[in-house]
Amino acid sequence: MHVLDALRVIPEYADQYLGKIKLCYIDPPFNTGQVFDNYEDNIEHSIWLTMLRDRLHQIKPLLSEDGSVWVHLDDVEVHRCRVVLDEVIGVENFVAQIVWQKVYKLESRTDISIDTDTILVYRVSPKWKANKMDRIVDPRYGHPDGDERLWRSANLPAPGASTHQGQVYAIQHPFSGELLYPLLGSCWRWGTEKVMQVMSEWGEYRWEDLNDAPQRAQICGVPTEDVRRGVAGLVLSRPIDEAAAFAEQRYEQGDWPELFFGRKAKGGIQRKQYLPETGRPPQNLWLHNEVGHNTESNSELKALFPGVTPFSTPKPERLLQRIINVATDPGDIAVLS
Repeated sequence: MHVLDALRVIPEYADQYLGKIKLCYIDPPFNTGQVFDNYEDNIEHSIWLTMLRDRLHQIKPLLSEDGSVWVHLDDVEVHRCRVVLDEVIGVENFVAQIVWQKVYKLESRTDISIDTDTILVYRVSPKWKANKMDRIVDPRYGHPDGDERLWRSANLPAPGASTHQGQVYAIQHPFSGELLYPLLGSCWRWGTEKVMQVMSEWGEYRWEDLNDAPQRAQICGVPTEDVRRGVAGLVLSRPIDEAAAFAEQRYEQGDWPELFFGRKAKGGIQRKQYLPETGRPPQNLWLHNEVGHNTESNSELKALFPGVTPFSTPKPERLLQRIINVATDPGDIAVLS
């Protein structure tokens, strides 16, 4: 009896594993047309796919509803494997196609240096969620104003002027009095309520109809007669000299509002983009310096089994650690085969 069938059928194992495995990582033969010491990697595509499908049918009942399957392949069968995974696990449960940089030295003996493998990720159901990864200390983030949270400067405008004409309007600069508009084709990415709330920290503001349909139409890329009417501008309630004095005092206070002005308060309007405090989502490009490479995995294998080669295609411990950390929590059950 196959060990996966045993986990499902034998009662004492089924009680422990059936529907309770959080992660299954499969590293099948890549079917590259080669014959290795430990297995034959040279079989018909249809046979290979049938074997894989049978294995997936064995695995699926063992997985928990918040579980996932990770299948490690190279370029030979990955496109066919996705069809089988779509059939058995469900096309709606595809999560990602991760690219792993398995080598870091250029292979000059081939027409194209093959530097990567692919890992297909499928969830069992929408209950599966990827764990966040540690934050990267990005030198672009800082707190020059004394804000306790790390942030970097980002644009307030966003694409979509023609479809979000209500967010195309003037904001009066609290230091210079200049009317600031989004860039051509852009709109303010925040709604009017939030913009008003944040800008009120720089001074007293009010909404006013500026009769600026031609300017707004140009930004939106529409004729003046077609631009949305009734969109007011955000303007200062005090004379500019009083407003500028208040804004300067607020600037010197530090810990600026989420909207601020570049070039020491003389430039355009910008927003703070804070460094996420809860980690970052995994990316689908895994570089060798982060998760290891083939040379590293071979060295690890030699250290474990001096003088022998128990199998030909080991994977680095850091790669497996990344998969386990993303797909499971402490105490979860994982199967790596």
